[in-house]
Amino acid sequence: RDLVRSRGLGDVYKRQGINAEYGTLNSKTTHPNPMAKPVLFLSGASGHFGGSFLGQAEALGIYDVYDVRAGTSSPAKIDDLKKKYPKIEWVLANLEDDAQVDAAFSGVDTLFVIPGGVENRGELATKAVRHAKKQGVRRVLLFSVAGAEYKSILFARQFRLAEEELEGSGLVWNHLRTIWFQENVFGWAAPIKQGLFPIATGEGKYAPMNLADAAQAAAVILLRRDGSLDNRAFVISGPELLSSADQAAIISKALGREVKFVSPSPEDQKAALLGAGWPEWQATGALELLDLFKNNGAAFVSPDFKTLTGKEGTKFADWFETVKGAFQ
Repeated sequence: RDLVRSRGLGDVYKRQGINAEYGTLNSKTTHPNPMAKPVLFLSGASGHFGGSFLGQAEALGIYDVYDVRAGTSSPAKIDDLKKKYPKIEWVLANLEDDAQVDAAFSGVDTLFVIPGGVENRGELATKAVRHAKKQGVRRVLLFSVAGAEYKSILFARQFRLAEEELEGSGLVWNHLRTIWFQENVFGWAAPIKQGLFPIATGEGKYAPMNLADAAQAAAVILLRRDGSLDNRAFVISGPELLSSADQAAIISKALGREVKFVSPSPEDQKAALLGAGWPEWQATGALELLDLFKNNGAAFVSPDFKTLTGKEGTKFADWFETVKGAFQ
């Protein structure tokens, strides 16, 4: 039931343009001809993680290296997205529309696939890889989940479908495997305001990660164009193992009042998720994941974020301090 058997990547990335002390990128990552930048396409850019990535893209140096194109399946969003991110070329790219996707991927060098929160996301991400190969895309970074390779739970099986397609495609590939987001706590804002943190993880420990950290890790991978990071999977976790009770204690301290952790029965937890508007498939998948946490199936801290960036990941307490106003 282990979610991940994480291995340190050791010294293989040293002296390859990643500053191990400061987490900065050296000059070798800069494209030599600013008039002929490669095109980076972001699929799924308007979702939660996509927004986090785009919010940091300029500071991370993405626009120095790439001309960025991004897709949305919603025509109604195009104008607003163009105003919010004026340096990006926004196009329609509904993965259900083959012709639309072929047009969107034309001339693209690097594709960053961020699957959406839909039940067939594995199949759609697989289609994206196939279209990428058809259109001559050179390299694909796939946003995925920790433990995908073991296919032990629904979410892992969904993402592994696309991982396997990508690994067998002949394209240069990377998987950015993430774990439970610290930001998921926003889904429990209502009970936290009432003094409860009800989540069915028992006494199990896991390492919630910050979306901004995953975006930084993605940027390092995308900016490394010398082949030194090619064809590797990276697992991004938080920097510390915490139980949900530990998180409740951190929340309590930040808010100055008690927030009590309780671990509901699976039936009650699923009912709560469904009541909050989660679709059946997603509630079922989340319950599997929470049960895995409960049984310490994800009790690990990956070294990959620090290996890539030279920095420690964001601690839950530090992140929550910046957002506690939403839980008052």
